[in-house]
Amino acid sequence: HIEKYNETAAPGGEISVRSYQKDLEKLRGVRDALPEGLQGIGDEENLDVTFLEYAYWYAPKIAFQFAEKYIFLLQHDVRRPEADAHIVVFDLSREEDRRLIDLPHSLSDFFFDGRSYPSGDMLVREDSIVVAGPGAIGIYDRKKEEWKVTSHEFLEGKQGFRIIGNQVLFHVGTDHAQKAGPPVQGLYGLDLDSGKIVTYINTTRRPTINLYDSARSLQFPSPLLPLGEKRFMARVHGFRSHPSLLKFDLGSPDDDAQPVPLAIPFPIEPLAPTHGHAFEDLSTMVMLNRLVKPGTYADPSNHFQVFALSMKPGVSIPTWLLASEAPEGSPGSTIPVTQKPLYEFPEEFSVTGSKFTLPPVIWHDGTRLLFLSPQLASGNKRILYYWKKPNGGPPARITLDFNSLRQYGPEGMSMEERTKRETSASRSIDGITVAGDLMIFEINYGYYLLPMKSFRDHLDQRSLR
Repeated sequence: HIEKYNETAAPGGEISVRSYQKDLEKLRGVRDALPEGLQGIGDEENLDVTFLEYAYWYAPKIAFQFAEKYIFLLQHDVRRPEADAHIVVFDLSREEDRRLIDLPHSLSDFFFDGRSYPSGDMLVREDSIVVAGPGAIGIYDRKKEEWKVTSHEFLEGKQGFRIIGNQVLFHVGTDHAQKAGPPVQGLYGLDLDSGKIVTYINTTRRPTINLYDSARSLQFPSPLLPLGEKRFMARVHGFRSHPSLLKFDLGSPDDDAQPVPLAIPFPIEPLAPTHGHAFEDLSTMVMLNRLVKPGTYADPSNHFQVFALSMKPGVSIPTWLLASEAPEGSPGSTIPVTQKPLYEFPEEFSVTGSKFTLPPVIWHDGTRLLFLSPQLASGNKRILYYWKKPNGGPPARITLDFNSLRQYGPEGMSMEERTKRETSASRSIDGITVAGDLMIFEINYGYYLLPMKSFRDHLDQRSLR
């Protein structure tokens, strides 16, 4: 990259590789000398999360769903090419009750393509379970306990699978917006009844239907987010075009009219992580922008900026939930909202406390709002913010200590290994579900459970509920 820069740099503006490496080492030294985790948070804010469940630790999660009184976990052990993917069903009404549903070879083999985290999705219905992956779709009859698998050549090599309504959505693009990637890139849907393809974006479609049909390359950095059962949202980056959050209506394979997206005003930075959550017909998305000045190294003193919105299917204008101001002098985004956000995000809560960026996670049911921030407290604890209602003042700040393995891990596992795994798991949280009396934290290999009674008791002790 330095060589390419120097080729076009003005005379005298070239960068020396040696001086660059020297400055980089100096920045790393400054960064590494800073303490990890926010300081000054008292023990009264701490809440232990001690119940951890997983099927196989080295079998990454492909998809997760809570339905009825069960947790369904689709996994594949990527260490073993001969292993089959499976669905682990956890019955939350009974202790130590789990069962496996093995995927047939004709479906499972498509998940092993050399990637560390295979792409696929799962939808649990009353009488069936639908599983989609890069090459086939399987439907499991829950009464007969039988699989029906249909191969689809067009699905091979695709990513980002999401089952919404009666369609399997997926895309093909590049890992980096500057790369050319495959010759044909796009966003598609496969109708489960007819097997026909619906095209939402196709870089070779002419005449073009939308801006991204003419893009040289496409990037889809975040999972597709359902918006009810007939719409969805997609974050799309195109080469030399500003990142967009697009809303699509599900198209019909028998309709000549092509689906045209609607852009949602959302200040997405190219490298900023986002997270989406769907609750019934309400969809919520949060974006985190870490405010690192150009030419500097990320360190625990960096601030961050948070934007969050929610939408319902029949509404074209989003409702703003969070929009934090960037500290003066920082490279933050201008807040583009005209409506006052429904939830207050105090300025003093905006320092990351971490040398790296953890993914933000949000959960919203229209009233309560949970935000698992990119922050760390001392001891590698995660920080959760909780608002009990809109316009209800500042949130409660809670430090979560995920310590199941350290307290109850196998006797043959050293404390060092327990801590290492616990740290990896707590930093991989990518979803929160509140279901009845449980708060569920999804991790790469399974989930943590926190009884809502423990959560409420903690708030009562601090007079915050």
